[in-house]
Amino acid sequence: MARTKQMVSQRVGLRPDPPTSSRRIHLKLIRIPLLYLLLSAAWILLSDHLFIRGTPEIANYAYYQTFKGLLFVAVSSVILYWLAYTLFKEIRHTNRLLEENHRFLAGQLSNLPGTAYRCRNEPGWPMIYLSEGCSVLTGYPPDGLIQGDPVTYEQLIHPSDRMMVWNTIQEAIREQRPYQLEYRIRTASGEEKWVWEKGKAVYDPQGKVQYLEGFISDISERKRAEATLQESEYRYRTIIENTSDCVWRITLEGIITFISPSVKTILDYEPEEITGQSIFTIMPPGIQPRVRQLLDRLGQGKLRREELVLELPFLRKDGGIRIGEVRAVLIYNPHGHPVEVAGIAHDITQRKQAEAALRQSQEQIDKAQEVARIGFWNTDLQTGRLIWSKGVYRIFGMEEDQFDNQRETFYAHVHPEDRELIIEALHQAVETQSAYQIEHRILLPGGAVRWVSEQAEVVRDSEGRPVQMIGTVQDITSRKLVENELRNSKQRLETLIQASPVAVIVLDLHQRVILWNKAAEGMFGWTESEILNQPCPIIPEGQQDQFQRFFNNALWGIPVRNQETWLRRKDEAPIYVNLSTAPLWDNRGQAEGVMAILVDITEQKKSVEERIKLEQQLQQSQKMEAIGKLAGGIAHDFNNLLMVIEGYSEMALTRLNPHEAVRKDFEEIRQAAGRAKMITRQLLAFSRKQMIQPVVLNINQVVSDFEKILRRLIGEDIQVITRLDPQVGTIKADPTQIEQVIANLAINARDAMPHGGKLILETANRDLDESYTQHFVGLKPGSYVMLAVTDTGCGMDAETISHIFEPFFTTKTESGGTGLGLSTVYGITKQNEGHIHVYSEPGKGSTFKIYFPRIEAESGETGILPREDTLPAGSETILIVEDEAPVRQLTVRILQGCGYRVLEAASCEEALATSRSLPEPIHLLLTDVVMPVMSGRRLAAQLALERPGLKVLYMSGYTDDAVVQHGILESETAFLQKPFTPAALAQKIRAVLDTD
Repeated sequence: MARTKQMVSQRVGLRPDPPTSSRRIHLKLIRIPLLYLLLSAAWILLSDHLFIRGTPEIANYAYYQTFKGLLFVAVSSVILYWLAYTLFKEIRHTNRLLEENHRFLAGQLSNLPGTAYRCRNEPGWPMIYLSEGCSVLTGYPPDGLIQGDPVTYEQLIHPSDRMMVWNTIQEAIREQRPYQLEYRIRTASGEEKWVWEKGKAVYDPQGKVQYLEGFISDISERKRAEATLQESEYRYRTIIENTSDCVWRITLEGIITFISPSVKTILDYEPEEITGQSIFTIMPPGIQPRVRQLLDRLGQGKLRREELVLELPFLRKDGGIRIGEVRAVLIYNPHGHPVEVAGIAHDITQRKQAEAALRQSQEQIDKAQEVARIGFWNTDLQTGRLIWSKGVYRIFGMEEDQFDNQRETFYAHVHPEDRELIIEALHQAVETQSAYQIEHRILLPGGAVRWVSEQAEVVRDSEGRPVQMIGTVQDITSRKLVENELRNSKQRLETLIQASPVAVIVLDLHQRVILWNKAAEGMFGWTESEILNQPCPIIPEGQQDQFQRFFNNALWGIPVRNQETWLRRKDEAPIYVNLSTAPLWDNRGQAEGVMAILVDITEQKKSVEERIKLEQQLQQSQKMEAIGKLAGGIAHDFNNLLMVIEGYSEMALTRLNPHEAVRKDFEEIRQAAGRAKMITRQLLAFSRKQMIQPVVLNINQVVSDFEKILRRLIGEDIQVITRLDPQVGTIKADPTQIEQVIANLAINARDAMPHGGKLILETANRDLDESYTQHFVGLKPGSYVMLAVTDTGCGMDAETISHIFEPFFTTKTESGGTGLGLSTVYGITKQNEGHIHVYSEPGKGSTFKIYFPRIEAESGETGILPREDTLPAGSETILIVEDEAPVRQLTVRILQGCGYRVLEAASCEEALATSRSLPEPIHLLLTDVVMPVMSGRRLAAQLALERPGLKVLYMSGYTDDAVVQHGILESETAFLQKPFTPAALAQKIRAVLDTD
């Protein structure tokens, strides 16, 4: 043992006590000045002797100098000794302090509940030093772990934790910070311990790790305490969630911070409804001042009971009153100040009602229940003498002088129906030497009946003869009342379960149905007689594993809360339910079954599906709107290019001889521009930016007039059938657009019937109510005129239907179409505030139903301006404002060719500058509407102030700007839609100039 302590001392830098004494050290110190004195004196005497021999005349002076030298050496020797002795004392004192500190450190390390260590940073962590606490912590002596015999410290670490420990320490070394971690070790006895380790790396001057040092302590008790605490918290939470009593917590201001789910059963409130609310919202007004005063006293520290018990009335959600037995305690903050009140409220309404009824009819019984309920008695079996204690007198409601101690008198106070039972039990106990235990009723002097429980034993003499019976009598009236109340409560609970609107099902441990209420019968179709004591049949195929997991979790106290799932009815129809489970416990606290509460949410699921469908329609509508804006922008820019191509082509054709070969090339260019212009019109129709002239019309007339053209359009192998309602209402639309809709739908139907078929056109009035329109985004209830186009073609699947109105989407070959037909139909429908819906299935044809708003007005007619073959001319001055250079240059050439004086400007600012620099009159302003910085409308207004009488002609590739409102041109506004031909431009210019 001494050797071990010496080794430990050496490992921490301790030295044993010095082997030499202070006297010997003093002798060594004296040698230094003595040697110095002898050598110095010898040198002085020898040097003086030699000096005198060389110069005898100064011998006296030399002797004087020798005396001074010897005196100096003596004094310096004394000083040297004093300095050496002082230094020795300080060194000895310092060594003594170091030795004491080292011994103290070693003692402290051996007493710590753990071990200090120093090891190398290598795999296996070879130990350099371990304190004595290592033996208690690991069961191995320090030398054994340092030498690795029988094990190294790394082998003590639990295999699952070794890599974590290594990685944590290495990461701390890389970041040059201390490390701290928790892990498991196995001791020499095989015990598993949790340890806490804190340490750091020690570096050499070059920054390399020399070794690791730190401390390891046993935290197994703390870990066990944490596990116990977690288990306790789980039990506490389970108890709170399943107890019938209400657990609550409020602030001293009366704000509810927590309340358990049982508040739903007691007060019909959901916990989240009243959490955060004042406690006074669920209390009658008359009780609130008392509770406020109590909370104030608690907050002021005037009332510091360990537990408060009081009875308080509470308001149910329906206005009813419930009485609660409240037990509360104060919760303090770390500074000892009360901050909250927590407790349990037990619903005692029924008990209070029973007590009130009992007080009214049996006042003496209630008074007896307030005192002791047990008494002792002794009867002599030979004489029949019966002795009662005071407790028995109180139970029987008698004074001591009212009982003559006779057994027959006692029998007289027993209920007549129970007397024979008591006498028989008494005789049986005496004859069989068994215990006497019986419950019976007694009659009080006032005639009241009380239940008592009697227990007794027979006392025998030395010869074994029965001589006495000693026993107790206990008033069990309250228990009997509670039992009756429990029976009544059970009956009420069964009635409540049967009357519950939600399905309640109880399964035993073998998953057989032992309770099946009326709501379950209505929800699933099986009657109670069909399913009782049978396996539960509502679980569909593929759901057994999930419901087995729910069942097992409930038995382990892990209930399901509001789990959405689906089950099956007796007719095999699926039903969606909201499932909650809870375990059923027996008197021993063992699970004996599982209760399931199921709420039918099938209709809610349908509502959610409808909402998802509407959201998808909204997304589709927004996508189509975005695509429409893109298509309109493309068409606008493309129209400018087409106008230049078509304009220059017509101008070139007017200058070419009909027989020239190049004329045919220009005609092909003009025809191609015309075809491209049709595509841009379709894009504009889809984007709802097409130039339209709506009139009031009868859709039957449009269908009838277009029928002949339609028959030639789709071919003779397709039969056209019209079913036009003669009473159909009128709509307001552009007839050309309606014809375009019919034509595109007919062409689409023709492509779907390559081998012929039927095309049916139908019109009718339709009143769409909210039950229909709620399924479609943007569709409003009201009166509509329906145009239905049906074919008997190949039909479409759902995926195709979801894309058919997208521009350039087509199922045809590359040469089969542009993919703009149905997108044009969609755009025209939306531009006229209508709605389109498609019904189609593969192999069953398709039906397109278009609904246009119905108006109450007579149909009108549209006019078509006659076209002139020659370009009208003039000599007036025209100012052209156009930011697109090719369009502007073409327009200038056309008008100059017609004889006009033309001024041009690329912007509104340039146009204003040109106008202000020209003194001559300007007869007409031809301006684009949409331009950078300033619009054409603002330019015209500014020039009208400077040049009264100036006429204006607007041109634009759009129709949704300030000039056009809802597709109708303002009567006083002259407008020319791009692209336009030279003839259209010249005719419009002349018409505006000639207008008064």
